[in-house]
Amino acid sequence: MAGKFKTDWSSMIKKIEADNGSSSYKDDRMYSPDKDDKGNAEVVIRFLPSKDTDTPWVKYDTHFFSGVGGIFSEPCPKNIGGKCPACDYTWANWKKGDDVHNAPFRKFMNQQKFIMNILVVKDKIHPENNGKVFLFRFGKQIFDKITEKHAEQDFVLDWYEGKNFKLVIKTKAKGPNYESSYFADDATPVGDDEKIESLMEKMFGLSEFLSPDRYKDFKTLQTKMNDVRGVDGDESSSDDEAPPVASKKVAKDKPAASSKKKDEEDADEDDGFLLDDDDKSGTDDLFSDVGDEDDDGF
Repeated sequence: MAGKFKTDWSSMIKKIEADNGSSSYKDDRMYSPDKDDKGNAEVVIRFLPSKDTDTPWVKYDTHFFSGVGGIFSEPCPKNIGGKCPACDYTWANWKKGDDVHNAPFRKFMNQQKFIMNILVVKDKIHPENNGKVFLFRFGKQIFDKITEKHAEQDFVLDWYEGKNFKLVIKTKAKGPNYESSYFADDATPVGDDEKIESLMEKMFGLSEFLSPDRYKDFKTLQTKMNDVRGVDGDESSSDDEAPPVASKKVAKDKPAASSKKKDEEDADEDDGFLLDDDDKSGTDDLFSDVGDEDDDGF
């Protein structure tokens, strides 16, 4: 029976489903190519200079780990000169050269990420993206490919003499891998001045990603970290984390402190994960489109 009060249930169900997933905010500005059933993908993109920062990219560190109390997904306050409880906890317990001891603490380490503007040149699966500007987030593996070219005086990000980038994603045991990605041999201009000007108008500002108002204060982060780890107050260890926390004497030991930077760099060597848009939920902000192993929670 139909009447003027008949409900459009198909439309309402879509809204209900949307509400159920509303805790995960997808930033449509972020580009992530669709993968095949094996987790692989190939697209051609062009990295673009920034219009509002001194470098073409924004670099930031993030922490992502899970525990008995849920998930900790936060940008590292050190990005803006703040103090970070996750970093403090990691390095207070770190012992150089002791992989067995360090294993439980490695997951709390900061992970380095980058964000840039890109132009999608060729996306076979979604050709509607071709010619459009997006934000693109990536890790050290891709970043090293850019800096290696610049070290050779090959400025692949230049509007006129830059090069297209073949993004090749191959999913392996640890997740997506980008070692097969490469820049084209020949330099090609993005276009004439008129086209470049048009693209610049469509580009996104990068400075917003380092805005202080996106960061929680130390006390809030410490409480959240304790909750995730399942400890009370200022406790810094739990039953599922062995060995126990290092003493203050060990944490302040000068030799250990002097090796801190080197240990941090070594631990970041296997980073380079592209972050997808649609695999994880639990955040409601610009950086919640993460998908493979970590989520910034910005």
